[in-house]
Amino acid sequence: MQIKKSKDASARTPKISSCILKFSHKSIKIRDAEVSITLANDDETDAAYASKLQLKFHDAIVELNISSKNNEIQSVIVDAHEYKVPAPAFRVVANQGSVAPKLLFIRQDTENKDRWLVGRNPWRSALIRTIARYLHSNTASSTIFRIAGQLVVGSRKDLLTSMLEIDGPQGWINLRSSLNETHSFVRQVQRDLIAANIESIVEVLDEGLSEISEGVRYLKPLRATAERYYRRLDLSVSEIDPEGRNFPMFLDKLECY
Repeated sequence: MQIKKSKDASARTPKISSCILKFSHKSIKIRDAEVSITLANDDETDAAYASKLQLKFHDAIVELNISSKNNEIQSVIVDAHEYKVPAPAFRVVANQGSVAPKLLFIRQDTENKDRWLVGRNPWRSALIRTIARYLHSNTASSTIFRIAGQLVVGSRKDLLTSMLEIDGPQGWINLRSSLNETHSFVRQVQRDLIAANIESIVEVLDEGLSEISEGVRYLKPLRATAERYYRRLDLSVSEIDPEGRNFPMFLDKLECY
């Protein structure tokens, strides 16, 4: 992956294949994801910083907008739907990861406003509210949380499959029987699931990007040499290259005898 320092410049978009990671009570399935990092120059320091992280996987497009002044996430946009950080009592810090940032949620202490504590993803409540709106008002909170905890984060097809496998009250069974991939409930739950698990999704992608970057190697240009490797060479042990590049030719010579 190459990143150029220029205003509003975009990185090339490497692909990550079959990147699947499971978390406690839910699973995140990401395949064939494209990740692009937009760089911008800070007007005050003239230093380049990542202003936007865009993720494309399956049928979803996710954008994270990052502030240069405090290195915080300003908003998360999933398929053109914005999830705002509930400021000022909540902040989402973008710490340095291997390639993509590691997200840290912190909240303001209610007793000491100058103190910040590690918090939880503030958008999890949106997922719970979405599920609750489609169920009977008497449905227990524990039931709603149980359903939410069994949903798969990924494509709408994967999500729908997980929905059809979840047992629940009659209201959920009735809803489940009417669902398809284009149903408004499925689309809304997919967006809410992505926002509710954005830190884990970015972590999974960062691991994949790290594997790609670690696998990049510089290949020296091939030049014509006196040793043509399509000819059999009569090599002695002392002529074996220290890096073993002509070792196959040495073995081939042994097979001639």
